[in-house]
Amino acid sequence: MNQQPKRALIVIDVQNEYVTGNLRIEYPPIEQSMANIATAMDAATAAGIPVIVIQHLLPEDAPIFASGSHNAELHPLVANRPRDHFIQKRMASAFAGTDLAAYLRQQRIDTLSVVGYMTHNCDDSTVRQARHEGWQVELLHDAAGSPLTATPWAAPRPRRSTGCSAWSCTPASPRCSAPATGCRPWKPAKYRRPTTSTSPTSGPCVPAE
Repeated sequence: MNQQPKRALIVIDVQNEYVTGNLRIEYPPIEQSMANIATAMDAATAAGIPVIVIQHLLPEDAPIFASGSHNAELHPLVANRPRDHFIQKRMASAFAGTDLAAYLRQQRIDTLSVVGYMTHNCDDSTVRQARHEGWQVELLHDAAGSPLTATPWAAPRPRRSTGCSAWSCTPASPRCSAPATGCRPWKPAKYRRPTTSTSPTSGPCVPAE
């Protein structure tokens, strides 16, 4: 008989800086990813899955995520929701210089569901380190995102080589009530440049028809 995984939801850096600040999330649209982050948090709480909220902070004179600034604060969508553990970090990985690993082991967590920002930086760093240290990882790719300026064609899709499973948690999916109950698996699609892009060198990737 297979034992059910014991999950935790890791909510990475959902801060004003990414919504109204100097490093705005553009792909997928911030409204979409934020709604899916809220859905994942509510579902996790309802299912008794620990919710761990991460906040990135830099020195007070930093151009982004400056400690004490409005932009560095958690966005109300996350700040006003229940959480079981809270971590402040200064490096990309949520494990680096924090008590995240110790907390997960104390709670006997074996599987992490990851949401938040940015897909190509803090999400990627956290997912890779988690996998290297022995956890199973699920990245909810439509509850994450990146600026288009950092990723010219799109927020990078999860790489299978990391050992991370990628899941889609859109509210429209009847199978997506919680990470614990099984979101529909992400499947790679062919991508093409958008024909209506105003720039020949940038713009979101869209599924090929």
